[in-house]
Amino acid sequence: MDKKTTKTTPTAPEEITIQGQRYPVIITMGAFLEYHRITGREATEITSYNLSDTLVLLHAILKSGQRRGGYTYPYETVDDLACDLTPDEMAAIHLA
Repeated sequence: MDKKTTKTTPTAPEEITIQGQRYPVIITMGAFLEYHRITGREATEITSYNLSDTLVLLHAILKSGQRRGGYTYPYETVDDLACDLTPDEMAAIHLA
């Protein structure tokens, strides 16, 4: 009897564009550690939409995703990211 092999096609990660540069949105465990380093709190403690927490989490996710992909991340701080991110770009992001 022949064995059937299962092929899995990885789902392309969501991407966001900031200042014309596309970044993959890949949630890693490193993102949660980065969020904790910045805030002193666990990401699981976010209970409702809060712009500041969302920006910190987004920064952590993008920074970790870029590191995972072997790319440099141009935003040293959350403030650096926030200064380049427009409200429309922010509204287009879905971290679920």
